[in-house]
Amino acid sequence: MNVIVFGYGNMSKRHINIIKRTKPNSKFYIIKKSKNKTFLKNHFFFNNYSNLLKNKIFDFGLICTPSKYHYKYIKLLHENEVNFFVEKPLCKNKEELIKLKKLKKKNILKFTGYNCRFLKSLSVIKKIIDRNKDPLSVEIVHQRDIKNIRKNLKFTSSIYKSTSLGGDILLEFSHEIDICRMLFGEPKKIYSSLNYTIKNKVLSDVKLIFKYENFSVSIIMNYHSISHKRKININYPNKEVKWDGLEGKIYILNKNNTKKVIYNNKKEMYESYFIQIQKFLKLLDKKNKTSEYFDSSLKTQNLILKAYNV
Repeated sequence: MNVIVFGYGNMSKRHINIIKRTKPNSKFYIIKKSKNKTFLKNHFFFNNYSNLLKNKIFDFGLICTPSKYHYKYIKLLHENEVNFFVEKPLCKNKEELIKLKKLKKKNILKFTGYNCRFLKSLSVIKKIIDRNKDPLSVEIVHQRDIKNIRKNLKFTSSIYKSTSLGGDILLEFSHEIDICRMLFGEPKKIYSSLNYTIKNKVLSDVKLIFKYENFSVSIIMNYHSISHKRKININYPNKEVKWDGLEGKIYILNKNNTKKVIYNNKKEMYESYFIQIQKFLKLLDKKNKTSEYFDSSLKTQNLILKAYNV
């Protein structure tokens, strides 16, 4: 299997390692500006993709660059009719989203990397939501210290310092918006409060309200929390349903304050990356040229960009 790879950071290396476990004879043609000093079997490094796309047939492309460049490489692979897997988010602005929506339909597999859609715990939460009446309130929280997100990188060289590269929290933490869509569908209205860091002018603190017919979802995301938290709290008249994304746990808290753990798998976030790539490769093997996951991410991207403008 021949794979053309755009970007060679943490996420790209994670996906490549998973692909190698499933398809051990795969060859990776990696587009990278700087020279790579490490030799790895079946890893070939190039600083230009033009001749590669002209002279070689690729089974698919892997796009793991900063989000600033996602649209450029989606368009490139689409025009060359190459199947692709692109990391979230799809693009950086409204103009690019409009262009993505207008791409002519082609017989290729298009897939966006929102790995949280493959968490079993969230499918359990979804079943609870579907079995119950509308909740009284919902809170989705993702917060952490920006300097600990990529511990092996200096903050000064990270995309998180740069809004031009797509370091804004609405883009980097867009999983939470996708999770909200997955659980509750499309909101009727969006309200947002956005705060930027003074030094780098990066969007680092966001509070969103997604209004539905009979309830609201509050989404809180920030880069400046001392502790790392990733939670969902769903309040019903007689109970609270609590999801802890870091622990891989679901709790039910009843009126009498008794707490029951109904799901527990601390490794599931790590496992979701493997399940996601496996899903993509199975679709590829079956020659299933679906754009289902890509089209869903277009809707998520639409909500992300609406949050900037309200």
